[in-house]
Amino acid sequence: CTGITQPLYNDIIFVYMPQSYNGAYSIPSGITTIAGNAFYNCKQLTDITFPSSVSFIGYPAFNDCTNLTRIYFNCSTPPFSMFSNTFPNSVTTCYVPCGKTSDFQSAINNNSIQIFEHYTYSFSASSSDISLGTVSVTQQPSCVQPAIIRATATASHYRFARWSDGNTSNPRNVTVTSDSSLIAIFERDEYTISASGTYGTVSGGGTYNYGSTATLTASADAHYHFKKWSDGNTSNPRTVTVNGNATYTAIFEIDKHTISASGTNGTVSGGGSYDYGSTATLTATGDNHYHFKQWSDGNTSNPRTVTVSGNATYTAVFEIDQHTITVS
Repeated sequence: CTGITQPLYNDIIFVYMPQSYNGAYSIPSGITTIAGNAFYNCKQLTDITFPSSVSFIGYPAFNDCTNLTRIYFNCSTPPFSMFSNTFPNSVTTCYVPCGKTSDFQSAINNNSIQIFEHYTYSFSASSSDISLGTVSVTQQPSCVQPAIIRATATASHYRFARWSDGNTSNPRNVTVTSDSSLIAIFERDEYTISASGTYGTVSGGGTYNYGSTATLTASADAHYHFKKWSDGNTSNPRTVTVNGNATYTAIFEIDKHTISASGTNGTVSGGGSYDYGSTATLTATGDNHYHFKQWSDGNTSNPRTVTVSGNATYTAVFEIDQHTITVS
């Protein structure tokens, strides 16, 4: 057979490689033990990779593998106490996980084998929806450099929002310390709707996705009323479709009240429309041979000043002039 498919108890006891086999071989993940002479006389073997699960290699597991030149370890701890001739003299290069050179150098104990660090973790970055955006790995991770990933939104009115781990950096440097993958999440563009007004409050402002609707409601302070929006629109509440940042200002006006002033046998001035809180001055003038007596509420001031707090009616009372006739 050319490989191991179902090792006994996760052990490799014996491997036979026919003359037709030639090249590299990766020991399946899950294998923990490789017996002594397991790869005896496998002359076709040139490269071999050990998974992280291997914890013991018997002596001499690779006896007479005269064409084996390179060995790769994915386990962070040397899986054995190596003798100088555990591997054949043909082995010239050994690749070990990042930062593990000294550990393996002591275990191998063979100065003729050069040790290099290699990256052992799998890493990938992808898009949550390729119709919305793409992800590129512009620099693959290694022992001395992080991965560099970039997310690019391609759909109209969409943007990169975050990575699957919550990070929002883009592009992003990722120091990889274990098998991992990241997914870019894309969301609709967001815009800010600002809504305000003087002498009242406006609700409905905030952050909205492109194409959504915002409902703006203007509420006047006491004794004020909504008149219109700064762009002339008079709807209240008002619904707007969000397609960019926008500002809406509500215009409020103070309430107006009617002061009615009149009288019989005379004229009264000062009536009309007044802002709430303002003052109106009422003046009563009697017709010929009439004079002002009082207002209908008993007030005798003339002119009379009143503070406007609502609609009101004031009636002047006029009396005919009286004269004295003396006889003697």
